[in-house]
Amino acid sequence: MTKSYVIKLTTPFEHIKLYNPIPDIALRSAIIMQAIIDATNTSTKKEATKAEYNAKKWLFENNENFNAICLEIGI
Repeated sequence: MTKSYVIKLTTPFEHIKLYNPIPDIALRSAIIMQAIIDATNTSTKKEATKAEYNAKKWLFENNENFNAICLEIGI
């Protein structure tokens, strides 16, 4: 059910969830989406906290790989 009086602002990451027929773009979008999911981890399991740490490091540190992927998928 959609509420017509609700304003929804689109963020650059919103289009990551959209289907893309280009395999490389779809893969890179999935990588970023998984990193976001891992970075917002709430589990206390060792494996999950390690993934959270690595994802935050990849997302928030000055990382040329992350920046390149964002440019390639248009965010």
